[in-house]
Amino acid sequence: MSRVKTKYRILFLVLLPFLFALGCTSKLIYDDYRTIRDMDDIIHLAQLGDDLSVVVGALHDESTFSDLFLLNIKDFRFQDLSEARRKTDETLDVFKQKLKQTHVDLKGVPLVNYFQKALDKLDTLSAKRNIIDAKQISKEDADTYFNELRTELTSRYSYFLDSAQEARDPDFLRSLLAQNMLMHMRIAASEKKQVGFLGLLNGQLTKAEYAEFLQFSGQEEAYRTAFMELATDQQDNVFLSTVKGPIINSTLQMKREIIQRGPEASLDIKAQTWWEVQNSKVDLIRDAEQKIIEDSVKLSQEIKTQRLWTTWTTVATVLAALIFTLYFVFLNLRTLATKLQEEIDVLATSGEEILAAVHDASSGTAETATAVTETTTTVEELKQTAQVAADKAKHVTDVTDLTLNVLKDSEHKIDETIQGMNRIQEGMSTISQSIIKLSEHSQVIGEIIDTVNDLAEQSHLLAVNAAIEAAKAGDQGKGFAVVAQEVRSLAEQSKQATVQVRNILHDIQNSTSSAVMATEQGSKAVTNGMQQSEQTNQSIRSLAQEITKVIQAATQIAVSSQQQLIGVEQVTIAMGNIKEASHQQVEHMRQIEAGIRGLNEVGQGLKNLALEYKF
Repeated sequence: MSRVKTKYRILFLVLLPFLFALGCTSKLIYDDYRTIRDMDDIIHLAQLGDDLSVVVGALHDESTFSDLFLLNIKDFRFQDLSEARRKTDETLDVFKQKLKQTHVDLKGVPLVNYFQKALDKLDTLSAKRNIIDAKQISKEDADTYFNELRTELTSRYSYFLDSAQEARDPDFLRSLLAQNMLMHMRIAASEKKQVGFLGLLNGQLTKAEYAEFLQFSGQEEAYRTAFMELATDQQDNVFLSTVKGPIINSTLQMKREIIQRGPEASLDIKAQTWWEVQNSKVDLIRDAEQKIIEDSVKLSQEIKTQRLWTTWTTVATVLAALIFTLYFVFLNLRTLATKLQEEIDVLATSGEEILAAVHDASSGTAETATAVTETTTTVEELKQTAQVAADKAKHVTDVTDLTLNVLKDSEHKIDETIQGMNRIQEGMSTISQSIIKLSEHSQVIGEIIDTVNDLAEQSHLLAVNAAIEAAKAGDQGKGFAVVAQEVRSLAEQSKQATVQVRNILHDIQNSTSSAVMATEQGSKAVTNGMQQSEQTNQSIRSLAQEITKVIQAATQIAVSSQQQLIGVEQVTIAMGNIKEASHQQVEHMRQIEAGIRGLNEVGQGLKNLALEYKF
């Protein structure tokens, strides 16, 4: 089965309903075949029943002539007995041959088995005849023997018909039962004929013969009634149209006369007349029976022919329908396979394109994941940088606070320097006014020079410190550096002035005019120093204001750096989530790519499979 192509499997599945319908049709055909066989069986049974009726009639005649022989009737002719025996043997041979040819069974039991006991008893007929010829048997025993033969034959046939009604067509079997009732009616009429004939030979019927006459008359009427109930309208018509006329009227009249006279009464009816009239009546019943059998056989043949025609018509119709169905199925499957091939080609092409697109998308997703990973690393580094910047901003804030404090101290020192310069100016005025007293106050001037020298040293140190702080302030401290340079220059000049004053003090005695000039120059230098100190003080105030702004900016930078650090941390968390999502997306894209690849393989498989569907 595994080697059978898939298309034939599909074809089998498609044709399965038609095979089922074919099976149902076969069942109907089989039922018709069974019906046809039943018709054959009914025909054979009808023909067998006809032959059996002839055998029973022949046995009646043989029984009658055997009784005449045993009774030593003077008008008896032995050739009549011989003729009756010959007729019995002929009918028996025909019956046995028909029985063997009738292959009818009931529940697996052949018909011949039902008659086996009767056939075994018939095999003793030849020996019984020898006993009759030797007159070694009484009339009563001979009658009993022949009655048992007839009863065995008719009862087995009737039993089979009664049982067969459950297995075969009841309507036709009913007609056979009606035929069987007619046969029993003829048998009863023959029995009545025999009893009446033997009694009329003596001119009267004995009580026993009269009782038998009434018995067989009643049986005849009973079987006639049963026949009329079982028979169809057509059988009734055949019987009524056949069994009628003067002969039937004569038999009825003789029957009424015998019944009215009673037993042991003298009768005017001659035995030969009775025999002939009753024989005619039995022959009429036999004619009706034959006509009914012929009609049943004919009807069965017609039904058989009709069923055969119906069966062959059904078979031909089913075969034609199956052929057309197969043709259209193959045609539709071929069209379907072509369309399926086209659709599968489109599916395969689309699958390849989708696979390529998904592969590119998967590659892009992988690159995106790599970029996200790198971005996450960069954000981590940015976080660290932001943390350093926040620390640096805090440090700058601390340094600028310290610088602002230094500047405030410098501003205070500059104010003190200006005040000192004012005192120097006042001193120089006093020197200028008291130049004459210079020599007298040289000691005082020496002390003042020492003070000025100390002031110069301090200014020099202050200038150096200012330069250092300006250098620390960077670009914003350039102005302050200039001021510091000027302060330094002023300190240098102060030292030089002190040196000059010392020289003047040395030479004061020598040159007053030089002292005056030096005093004037000292006053000018002090004035310039005051101006420069004032400018330095102004620069320091400006620098303090700028540094205040720097402190505010540094504070804002520190706050911003802290906020930026918080934002960077949030970005870091978000980038971590994005990184995880990117990896998941890469994994999903790989799964999608695998699924699309599988779909593409399925499409290719369908494409190859569709090639097998072509017929």
